[in-house]
Parts: sequence; structure tokens; C-alpha cells
Amino acid sequence: MLTDFEKSILEKMTQHFFDVVPLELSTYCAVDSRIACAVLNHFEIPAELYACQMRHYSKNGIYAVGFVGDKLASGQWNGHVVCKTKNWFLDAALYTFKKKFNLDVPLTVGIKADDFEQPQFAHHVLSDGSELKWFQVPDGFDKKIPDEPLEIIQKYSQLLIQLIAKN
Repeated sequence: MLTDFEKSILEKMTQHFFDVVPLELSTYCAVDSRIACAVLNHFEIPAELYACQMRHYSKNGIYAVGFVGDKLASGQWNGHVVCKTKNWFLDAALYTFKKKFNLDVPLTVGIKADDFEQPQFAHHVLSDGSELKWFQVPDGFDKKIPDEPLEIIQKYSQLLIQLIAKN
């Protein structure tokens, strides 16, 4: 369970993430999750990268992101990753649903997981009644998370740390 301090930091980061991180990075889950982990670690909150698949469920269908078997352009990763801390996580790459499927989703979600040991470990109901759900990586996929430029991670994590410390 998160302490009140830890929950406060996670909530501030969720609320202010894209106040400092450029929106151009809103579909780069490996970058965004590394930034989030660096921020939480700065505040002495243990955090790690957690590979997963996310899905959007609505009356119009089910849309999946990460580990779906699509052929992607060179240099793109066919996976998804969030920043996990204890029984909570932050996903700052939901914009992928908007970009790929024109779905209305928040830019970030910081929520409590139902149970990280279960195949479906979390869900979040959106204002329109649709749902976001997070799942374990399907069998047969490589969970290796790609490396990202350290200078980008450091730059934006420091800016986010400064913003959170002020609020």
C-alpha cells in the first residue's frame, strides 16, 4: 500500500506529467515510464518498469496496444510498459489509443492495480463508460523493454521533480 506521501507524489505526477514532458512523447511508453520511475525514485519511492498490454473496451469494440503481433515501422517496439510502484502504477502513454484508433482517453492514469499477479491486473472506467484494462504480456512475446536516451529521461524527470516539489 502507498503511504499518503507516496500517493500524493503519484497524483501530482499524474496531473502534471505533460506540463513538462512534451506531448510528442505521449506515445513513447518506454520513455514516459522511465521518466516516471526516475521521479518516484527521486522521492525515495521504489518504482520499476512493468511490461504489459493495455486494451480499450467500448460498445464500438476492443482495441489493444502492445504485444499484439502487428508489423511496426523499423525502430518501433511492439510492446507496452508502465511505471509500477507497490500496488499502483502510472501509464503516461494512453495517447496511443487516440493516435491509432481516434479514441478519447486521458493522457495519463495513475491508479491502484487490482492484483499484479492476475492476467488482468487493472481496469479504469472512463467518463464515457468505456474501460481501460491492463493485462500481463501474452505468451510468446519478448518482454525486453527498449533502452531510451538517458539525456531525455534525465531532462524531463528533473523538470517534473522541480514542478512536483513546488506544488
